[in-house]
Amino acid sequence: MAVQDKTDSPFREWYADTRGPSAAPLVDYGDCFDQPAYQDVECQDSEFRVMKPTEGKAFLPKRKDSVTIIAGIQKQTEVKIQPQQSVALCPKYLKYHKSFVLNTGGSIWGLDFAPKSPSASDPHIQYLAVAGYPGTTDEHHNVGEIQEAGTVENCIQIWRMDLRLVESEESPIAAPTLDLCIAHDLGIVRALQWCPLGTYQEPLEGQTFTPRLGIMAVAFGDGTIRLISVPHPDGLRMKEKGKGKSAQSGEHKRSTVYIKLEKSLAILSIPDTCLTTISWGGPYKLIAGCSKGHISLWNVEWAIKNRAGANKDTETEDIAHALVYNVKAHTSAVRDLTYHSRHDSNEHDFVSCGQDGRVRCFDDRDPWTGATYWKNRGFMNTVAWPSYTENFFFTDVERNIRSARTGVTTEHGTTKKEADNRGEVWQSAGSYFHPFILFSSSDGWLKMKNPYHGKVKNQKPIITTIYRMKLEENPKKYRYVDGIKPGVYEAKKRAMESLYYLFLDPEIAIQKCVWNPNLLTSGWIASGGAAGLCRVEFVGVGSDWLKLSESYNTADR
Repeated sequence: MAVQDKTDSPFREWYADTRGPSAAPLVDYGDCFDQPAYQDVECQDSEFRVMKPTEGKAFLPKRKDSVTIIAGIQKQTEVKIQPQQSVALCPKYLKYHKSFVLNTGGSIWGLDFAPKSPSASDPHIQYLAVAGYPGTTDEHHNVGEIQEAGTVENCIQIWRMDLRLVESEESPIAAPTLDLCIAHDLGIVRALQWCPLGTYQEPLEGQTFTPRLGIMAVAFGDGTIRLISVPHPDGLRMKEKGKGKSAQSGEHKRSTVYIKLEKSLAILSIPDTCLTTISWGGPYKLIAGCSKGHISLWNVEWAIKNRAGANKDTETEDIAHALVYNVKAHTSAVRDLTYHSRHDSNEHDFVSCGQDGRVRCFDDRDPWTGATYWKNRGFMNTVAWPSYTENFFFTDVERNIRSARTGVTTEHGTTKKEADNRGEVWQSAGSYFHPFILFSSSDGWLKMKNPYHGKVKNQKPIITTIYRMKLEENPKKYRYVDGIKPGVYEAKKRAMESLYYLFLDPEIAIQKCVWNPNLLTSGWIASGGAAGLCRVEFVGVGSDWLKLSESYNTADR
């Protein structure tokens, strides 16, 4: 069930938001995110092997030295971050702005928060999956390049973080830690995305099975998409403790768990084709963009429940039956695609963009009759389509963020310019719960905009800059420019910097950005890029977020 476009009360409050999302109102989906999925598909021990830290660390990214960042507004301070470590910027470097910086070590191309059931305990404890290249800007791969499985070692990092807004002396907020490392030899990671709902399992004492964080779809360098049942690191620690082995699960004794991926829930592949980008359409279907311009639809439920060895009738794998179709959608590689409602199994509309300069909209029941909304000469990198609106968002060749309407509204015109940017926009992202669109770019900017603001007469559109990343040489340091006032970038400043944008250092590129998909923490975002640095921060405004946390904690759950 897709949520309708909220243009009337009580969502009139959205028209006034400019600095960031507020907690009132947020879109109410009822009990949608509490619906279970694949609860009968257990996380099997044969799917992974627990490794010793000395063995697992060999799969971590190549960079082994620390990274220096410059943080602060009035007083700027140099901070060193060791590989696979993090630093909290608030309150030592930023007095009010809750944020963390993680040193993942590799160029980030996969980034997503794990969905948790609203009824799960510790709702402020969140998990972020990060993956990409083993190297940073010294490593490059073509869109259609296929790496042979077993030749390139890499990993998927799962970071645990406490996203509370208020701490106490008895319970301080800990900096994010690398909680789980999934080692593999399947090459680079081009994209990853958690199953949007129903797969999180709570770790409890006395469980006879290994609980999982969720099911994740990952596009690997070998050209395949693999569905992975990610074990809950606390469940693995409990299991090791039950065997009489040392299990460090306390807040101050937590150490990284290393596992080697041995088997996947399913392997989705097409001969001589590299699957590059993915989007869930509810928990039971997945669309994938291909390097040759095709879009494939996969029946994930069939693939998982009928995989080889799942039951007595599946001694051999027959993944072809899981492929619903593979249709030519673009004349060149598909760069991005997304369902209108990623959490809704009854959703059929999705939008895609490609290197052929086209933005196209489809119904997955009849993908051969897609509509072309935009066409120009140049790469189209990203699309976003929040479930609460009929408008989707994309970038054009002039690096503008545009919206396109798909339904009958009172607005005139098919597309509308929402924001401009100097660098190439790599990623745009919308939230389930509020109207702000997030976008990151090659020039180191991370920005957001409320497309509802400006619809009222005499309102000027406002773009909020979250931060800007700059590189200083000799010695190399990454400077985070925070505290920039919201507003449209002044034309005179842009003219002065026009020459600078011709010689951008690729290390400052912010390649991925994502909103947290859980209601209580939906004001948090994560972003990361070529330098291997991932920044996690709270961008919500107003005291209603504290009231939401209090009401959530005192509710009968």
